[in-house]
Amino acid sequence: AAAALFPILAPTLNQPGVPYVMIGHSMGTWMLFETLKLLMSKGVALPAQVVVSSFPSPAIPVADRPWRPNKGMSDSAFKDECRTWSVNEVVFSDGMWMKGPNYESLMRDDFTLFDAYEYEPAPAKIPVLISAYYARDDKNVKRHHVNTWQDLTSHGFKIEEVPGNHLFFYQYDVRNKWMERVLETMPDGFC
Repeated sequence: AAAALFPILAPTLNQPGVPYVMIGHSMGTWMLFETLKLLMSKGVALPAQVVVSSFPSPAIPVADRPWRPNKGMSDSAFKDECRTWSVNEVVFSDGMWMKGPNYESLMRDDFTLFDAYEYEPAPAKIPVLISAYYARDDKNVKRHHVNTWQDLTSHGFKIEEVPGNHLFFYQYDVRNKWMERVLETMPDGFC
């Protein structure tokens, strides 16, 4: 995905005086990392700051990943695994799980992305400040998991707790406070 987006993003990101920030949540943090690696390897201007939330760094050893791989999991066991990520119960209803939007297939594909991911380091430590957030009520991803991002940067790291569960983006009051906090911590010239 990062390679497909590169020809579109690179010309914009390389424009002088166009600062930007990259933000990723959950599995999106690993997609962000892959994009950063590509930008670094191609000499494209890097973001002024990286913001990650609710997921360990991709460098976490497979044995330390805070979830059970979904391959071979029964439907019932997979639903239980989804519940540990605070997936809304409505997703498991007859009209949504196997029919309609077919969340079963969508969720399996999503989980397979992070189950099958194989980490390859960046060409160097990321020379950008990483601001990391973990959700207080997340059943899987804890502070020590998110703290693993610290090892990937050479330019500073900070970590904060936010109220809510793994999917705090759907808890609008929590999401709004988090966004306010992210904006408060932006580098000069952003807000």
